[in-house]
Parts: sequence; C-alpha cells; structure tokens
Amino acid sequence: MLLRHEVCFIMGCIGQPALFLSAALISCAEDISENPIVRHEALSAYSSISGDKLVMKRFLDDPQEIVRESCEVGIELIDYWHC
Repeated sequence: MLLRHEVCFIMGCIGQPALFLSAALISCAEDISENPIVRHEALSAYSSISGDKLVMKRFLDDPQEIVRESCEVGIELIDYWHC
C-alpha cells in the first residue's frame, strides 16, 4: 500500500509531463477495493496534472471521507491553477 501511495505522490510531483498517466490514476481512484489513502493520493496527483474537474466531481459522494475531501481540495486547486 505504501509503495502505491508513494508512486501516486511522485506522479503528482512530476506534474504536467505525467499527463499520460491520467488513466492509471483514475483507474486507481475508481478501485473501491484499493486502500482509501492510495485512492486519495491518486486523486491528488490527478488534480495536479489535469484541469478536468468532471472526473474529480465523480468522487464527491464517495463513501470514504478522505477521498471526498481530496476531491474538494483538488477541485479548488484546479480552479486556482488552471483558471
């Protein structure tokens, strides 16, 4: 779990050059069997590399609080950085 979390974190740190990894991050976030911390980091990374709020909004009603809150923050970051 920790390794998957850290891989997502690094993808977010890479930023725009990691845009080709968007599908993998979305897939990770959609996997409800994945640890919520990993899903949270996948969504955080996605918000760092993409300006697509529609994907983030799909997770606003997620049963995991950390996933929901990551989306709220991610959407705010997208609004700030991609305005």
